[in-house]
Formats: sequence, C-alpha cells, structure tokens
Amino acid sequence: MKYIDSWKDPEVFKYQLALNQRQLSPQGKYPSHWHHFIDCMDELQNITRIVDIGCGAGAYCALSQRHFPDKEYIGYDYSESAISTSIDTWGGNFECRSYEDLSENDIKTGDVVVANALCDVLPNGDECFEHLLSLKADSLIIQRMKITGWPSFYKTYDAYNITTYAFNHKEQDVIDSIQKYEYEYKESRMDQVSFNFLLKRIV
Repeated sequence: MKYIDSWKDPEVFKYQLALNQRQLSPQGKYPSHWHHFIDCMDELQNITRIVDIGCGAGAYCALSQRHFPDKEYIGYDYSESAISTSIDTWGGNFECRSYEDLSENDIKTGDVVVANALCDVLPNGDECFEHLLSLKADSLIIQRMKITGWPSFYKTYDAYNITTYAFNHKEQDVIDSIQKYEYEYKESRMDQVSFNFLLKRIV
C-alpha cells in the first residue's frame, strides 16, 4: 500500500535515528513510552529475550543494552532501510521481517514482545494487534495505542516527511481481544487518546 511503503524510504530512518540519538545522549530526555518500557521490564519476571516488532531505527536495542544488558534482544521490521540503519548504528540482532511473517513458532518461553506504535501506523491496526496476541508470548508491551469509544477507524497524517496512517482502536474490541487470548492487562494513559499496555498471559 502507498502509505505503508512510504516507511521504506531510507530518509525516514535518518530522521528517526537522529531524534533517538538526541534522546539517548547525556543531554537528552527519554520520551514517556521509553520510561514505560523500562518500568514494564523491571516489573516482569523471568524475561530472557526482548522481541521488538516494528523496531524502526532500533532505539530499543540501545535502551535494552543500556538498562538490561543481560537480556537478549532481536528487532524485526519489514523495511530493509530500517534494518540496515539499525545494524549499522547499534550492531545487535535485527532481521527484515513483517509482523505477518512471525508466528507462534518464533516465540520462546521467557520472551516479551514489544510493539511501539506498530498497530497505529497501519490501516489494519486491529488485525495487527490480534496477530501480536496470537503469538502467545508470556507478556507483551504495546505502546502508543490510540483508543476510541467509536468503531475503529484510521486517518492519514504526515511524519518524518512521509504520509502514514493513524489507526484508532475501539476500546471494547481491544479488551475483547485481550480476553480472547487470555491476558490480563495494565494500562497507562499517555494523553487524551494514546495508551501504553502491559499484558501478561494468565496461567
């Protein structure tokens, strides 16, 4: 699709990387969802690997190396430009794969799946969220998810000099999907419409 393919532009990840490097610098300031990621990781038990789906320029690899050096990290993105930028910048373990290419077989015991705004830059955000849940990871960190009381919808907007999607998820559908896959959840509000979620599988 036109707007999804716009994320394959190498210039996108140059902008994203420059922003992330400023945020990671000693003079920088972590955005709130980075703090959420760190807090969730501190809360979770027995995590051995961070599986970052839609990793973009790979900032969570740097965060993981800085705050959780004992955890294995792998970053996935459908964009070859994102993956090459990430490898060149951070080293680490990255693969060019779409979220749709991942299955339950790719997830191990002790994995936490991280999706930072992935469901919300797609025109099929509900399907993406459902697919992430279907991987059956022990826990998931879902970030910057736009929630509405209305039926799910999307609109377009500009970011990093490209046009992309902003997907809004119907609140009850999100809750129903979480319950369907037997997770409990904790939410934290970022602003009037955006939320972060920590999901733990019910045993």
